[in-house]
Amino acid sequence: MGKKVIIAFDGIQYFDAIKDFDIVKSISSIRFRNVSFIFSGSEVGVNRLFLNEESPLHDRVSEIQLKPFDERTAIDYLEDGFLQYNIIFRNADKIYEELGGNPGWLTGYGIEIMNGEFQDALKKVKEIAKDLLRKELESFLDGKKEKDVYLKVLKTCKDGCTLDDVAQTLSKIKGKEVEKENTQKIINELERFSLLIKDDKNNKKYILGDKILKDII
Repeated sequence: MGKKVIIAFDGIQYFDAIKDFDIVKSISSIRFRNVSFIFSGSEVGVNRLFLNEESPLHDRVSEIQLKPFDERTAIDYLEDGFLQYNIIFRNADKIYEELGGNPGWLTGYGIEIMNGEFQDALKKVKEIAKDLLRKELESFLDGKKEKDVYLKVLKTCKDGCTLDDVAQTLSKIKGKEVEKENTQKIINELERFSLLIKDDKNNKKYILGDKILKDII
């Protein structure tokens, strides 16, 4: 038996744009037991390439969804990161309020500070985050017949929402009562792409998957 080999791809959504190269077909032809692949990147891209039922890899992949850090973890992450450079950072709670618990944004902020961007670090990271999230949302909505419905549901959930809150929003849009089954279907679709997530503090409540989404919806 050979050694276990793990090959990782990040930014997997960009492979879809490479001419004359189908990464899904290429990987689906590899069937060595000791070779495993890890794919990360845009959630929309990962879902489209690997998790939809038409993908040749649909039955061969397992999904791992990573949630944002909670407040305590995010604060510890920032403080411990700066402490490695002998910096005592006292604004971690304020940065969490602005950026939320996405480790990518928190890491980006730390890098900007270490590069000397003391004044504009937060603004710069927020603009990068908004640009990436805007593209992700556009990719999610691409091909959807009821784009406005999804956007209005996300707006309803800007500060947290329940199934009943979303049902009320949908009823106003449709001009009639919407069954809970159809309401849950829309919520599930937004959850699948991490645009909505369950609130850890209240299992019956949904919140935006990324705090910065508030700024673009």
